[in-house]
Amino acid sequence: MYIVNRLGTKNQFGDDKIDMDVQTDSLIYASLKKCNAVYQALSEERPYPTILNKQGEYIVTFDPIDG
Repeated sequence: MYIVNRLGTKNQFGDDKIDMDVQTDSLIYASLKKCNAVYQALSEERPYPTILNKQGEYIVTFDPIDG
């Protein structure tokens, strides 16, 4: 059983921030940064464009836990 650890804040969409979402978001960004094909990424936790590789060709959007 997983106990949801709410961080007491909300994201820009009004959803409660959950520790697992934030940690997963960081892991995905770190992995995408290693992929030279990804220029920029946005997520539910970071809905602003974040440049990862200036030579990249793709923009990736994702929701860390929900899909």
